[in-house]
Amino acid sequence: MTETATKRKKVAKPVPPTNKLVSNPSYKKYITPEFVDEHDKTFREYIRYFRAYPDILVDYLAADNETFQLYYYQRLFLRGIFRYKYNYVTAMRGFGKSFLTILGLYLQCILYPGIKVFMCSGTKEQVTRIAKEKVNEIWEFIPALQQEVVGQDFKQRTKDYVELHFVNGSRLDIVAVKDSTRGGRRHRGLIDEVIMIDGQKLHDVVLPLMAIDRKAKDGHRDPTENHGAQTYLTTAGYKGTFAYDKLVQSLVWMTVKGNAFVWGGDFKIPVMHGLTSPDIEQELIEDGTYNPESFDREYRGRWSGAVEGAFFDAELFDRYRKVESHETEYTIPKYTNDFFYVIGVDVGRTIAQTAILVMKCIRIPVQGGYKKQLVNLYTYDGRHFADQAVELKKIARDFNPRIIAFDVKGLGRGLLDYMVKVSVDEYTEEILPAYVPYNISGYENYSNKETVDNIFAIQGNPDTNAEIYTHILNQLNSGKVELLIDDKVAKDKLMGTEEGRSMDGERKAKYLRPYILTSVLKDEMMNMQQKHEGNLLKLERVNSNKTNDKFMAFGYSLWGAKEIEENWLKEKRKSRLTDFMFFN
Repeated sequence: MTETATKRKKVAKPVPPTNKLVSNPSYKKYITPEFVDEHDKTFREYIRYFRAYPDILVDYLAADNETFQLYYYQRLFLRGIFRYKYNYVTAMRGFGKSFLTILGLYLQCILYPGIKVFMCSGTKEQVTRIAKEKVNEIWEFIPALQQEVVGQDFKQRTKDYVELHFVNGSRLDIVAVKDSTRGGRRHRGLIDEVIMIDGQKLHDVVLPLMAIDRKAKDGHRDPTENHGAQTYLTTAGYKGTFAYDKLVQSLVWMTVKGNAFVWGGDFKIPVMHGLTSPDIEQELIEDGTYNPESFDREYRGRWSGAVEGAFFDAELFDRYRKVESHETEYTIPKYTNDFFYVIGVDVGRTIAQTAILVMKCIRIPVQGGYKKQLVNLYTYDGRHFADQAVELKKIARDFNPRIIAFDVKGLGRGLLDYMVKVSVDEYTEEILPAYVPYNISGYENYSNKETVDNIFAIQGNPDTNAEIYTHILNQLNSGKVELLIDDKVAKDKLMGTEEGRSMDGERKAKYLRPYILTSVLKDEMMNMQQKHEGNLLKLERVNSNKTNDKFMAFGYSLWGAKEIEENWLKEKRKSRLTDFMFFN
């Protein structure tokens, strides 16, 4: 049983133009050229009908399968992608979109001989795995469709490549949204998870694939066909992004041109059909993977996040979500030993969370400087400063950071008072050393050979905060920051492994938490808007109910990395000057 099919009583099917061929069993066994010529008009009627009602074709082909039944909204989807040139669907979780999209493309390949259809998504490897999975499901539910494929199997050359060749000359494959795709030719395409796709690359590389229309078997262009049809399917994302702009454009075309179809829904639709639990929100809360903003987007279909005039760009953030594996301890990169860790902390106490962000900084040999990778995020609610100090020291023990950066004014001063003393973990009785600031006075007496002197004390004030905000933006714009991949992608990758499938809910939630918190970081950044007060840059939260603790921890970690990077550059200049003096 899959997300798309349940066992229930079959409903009566609409009747196509004629059922003469279907009702005569002798026609099912032998089809000769003479037979086709004799019934040419009838075949044409069927093809026209099934191009308008592809779901009815599925009904006939799956007539013997009592466990398979299309739901109303699924019929709507299939008819939409056949009838309109532009389709845009904001799909909720549990929609069954992977099965439906593959089924829709498969049927197009059958009903339009010689057509070349593609699908693309954020990651080619991910969409390839899903495609193979869902085609196998289609063949399981509707065995007759397997007969339409040459060899009745995949041509899978590598882990991120899959294509199907049909007996009528059609082809279905997967393309990557990158420069290597240039120069190919396709006739129709499905763009899955638009929110994860680089809009510029899509326009420059992928959409031009459909520059030439399909020719029918008589060698002419079919004037009734939606040439270059594009279907956009996605969970809701952020306003002000390419995906959202494409949604608005499609909505305008739906109203003005009539060649587009835009629709969506929330989780109540799959709940109504028994595909999703009605208690899904509570279940997510209990297993620790709940994020209110994310739930609104993924299950309620609400576009959110980026406010009008947001200081940070949502697409820029997504562009650098490249770090696939989070880290839980000091890990040497495969290609260099020139790296270090920085930990940024935003301190909370009773109302706000304490956020601890781990940044891995890796030397870039050619460009110079360091690439910063967000490799983990931790949060703690309402903890006493003594307990927070223990947790922070344990994280520092695991990563051996060059710097621990946080604002030592306000709540930060309370945490610092416990950091400069030896701590004991009351559960494990582990003794944790004192950590002392090296850049402010007043703590010299705490420093000795047993202490770790790596706290970079930030003196929070409007001027410093303005510099930190500007530095965050510069680092993102320069491409020197990489972030953990989207939590949906991380979950798909995890569930694609045997280890992931065997995980219980608690272990799965623990594994996915850093990715989810990175998505929360994005929400916080998209909620920041510039406040104009003279020449000083100030940011404020538009929605005051949203926190900004992860954002500040992110800023502090980058500010700490800047401190180390600048010292490295100074030493490098000194070294060059010394070499020059010896040369002379």
